[in-house]
Amino acid sequence: MNSEQFIKAIEKYYGNYKFGVKKVVWEYLAKIPEDELPEIRRQLHLTVSTQYGHVPDVATIEQARKDIRSSRPALSAYQPLLPDSTAKDFNPELGGLIGGLVKKLRKPERAS
Repeated sequence: MNSEQFIKAIEKYYGNYKFGVKKVVWEYLAKIPEDELPEIRRQLHLTVSTQYGHVPDVATIEQARKDIRSSRPALSAYQPLLPDSTAKDFNPELGGLIGGLVKKLRKPERAS
C-alpha cells in the first residue's frame, strides 16, 4: 500500500480530508515506510471512530504508530552476542575489570 492508496482508503472510511489537511498528511505519509501503512490503517480503524465525523490527521496517525510500537513484544528473536565460557575468545577477567571500573566511577569524590 502506498500513500495514495492509504489516503483513498481512509477517505472512503472516514470521509474526505480538507485540502490543507490532506496535503500535510500526504507529506507526513511520504516519510513512513509503505509496509507500515496497512498496519496503521488497521490501528486507526480500531481506535478512531467515524461517529464524530473526523478524518485522522497527522497527530492521530502518529499516535496509531506509537500504539503499534508499544504493543509489540520485545525482540523475541534477540540473542545477546556474548561468548560462552568455552569460547576461545572468552576473557573471564573482563567482567571483573568492568565491575571495578563501574565501582570506581560510582565512588563519590572526597571533599578536600
